Amino acid sequence: TSSGMPRPSSATVMRISPEKPHDELLIPAARRSLDRQAGLLAVGQPIGATRDLSIEGRPARLYTPKSRLDTGSTPTMLYFHGGFHTYGGLKSHDGALRFLAENAGIQVLALDYRLAPEHPFPSGLDDCVAALRWLAANAGEVGADPKRLAVGGDSAGGNLAAATVQLLADEIISEAHRRQPLDKALA
Repeated sequence: TSSGMPRPSSATVMRISPEKPHDELLIPAARRSLDRQAGLLAVGQPIGATRDLSIEGRPARLYTPKSRLDTGSTPTMLYFHGGFHTYGGLKSHDGALRFLAENAGIQVLALDYRLAPEHPFPSGLDDCVAALRWLAANAGEVGADPKRLAVGGDSAGGNLAAATVQLLADEIISEAHRRQPLDKALA
């Protein structure tokens, strides 16, 4: 790492953790445990800059790699964390998203969507759909290139990313055609 200290692997963190496995804990305790363990993995992970913001009332964090700090319009991925739609968030995925942004050379905009069981389906999905609409309409506010937006996630977040894009496909395609009709795009 940039601090000279090695980062522990996730297997090491799980092995040395004094806490029970997450599936043996009640949901609130498992969430706290996951955040603590993930924090160990994020130690020393470099990133150009982070910026906390709110998207449609939900917490979000923008990760910008060093290579893109002064470049203007940047390719940006809207990212939804995994965690069985019940666990995870900005804290638990911070180290992984720092790594992703720096090594992919893109900005990553992570959303802290609402979790079950406190917020039943489709609350989390609604948050993700609103976030993609927000990013498409406000790309300049976060230095994103509106022509180079992506949506992704891990595990449950991958499910939310796929569902979000499917729900907005007609809207996205219609907007693309409005900006550049298909016959001109193929010419």
